[in-house]
Amino acid sequence: MITSKSERYQCLNNVPDYNSQIFKDLNSEQAARELPGSFNNLDRQCKRAFGINYEYCSDLNHGARCTRLFCKDMYANATSCMTNHAPWSDGTECHEPWTEPKVGR
Repeated sequence: MITSKSERYQCLNNVPDYNSQIFKDLNSEQAARELPGSFNNLDRQCKRAFGINYEYCSDLNHGARCTRLFCKDMYANATSCMTNHAPWSDGTECHEPWTEPKVGR
């Protein structure tokens, strides 16, 4: 049970900004027709997962590419990548030679 005493989950109480560009993009006609990874690049997925200061760790040399979303804070230690173990959004193109765009299972 999530309570107001649990600071870790306070973001669940946030009211969405219906005028924000991200909200408009996620609720557009395009979003209804296409897989989210086809119009949300990896940097945008990181911003949605961790906050506006985050971008995709393109120099990742650990872990499997094209499976887990690894992000870094642009204004902190640039060599430190983090993940919440979430997969890439469905439709995200992987530029590894043996893969195809990810589609949900």
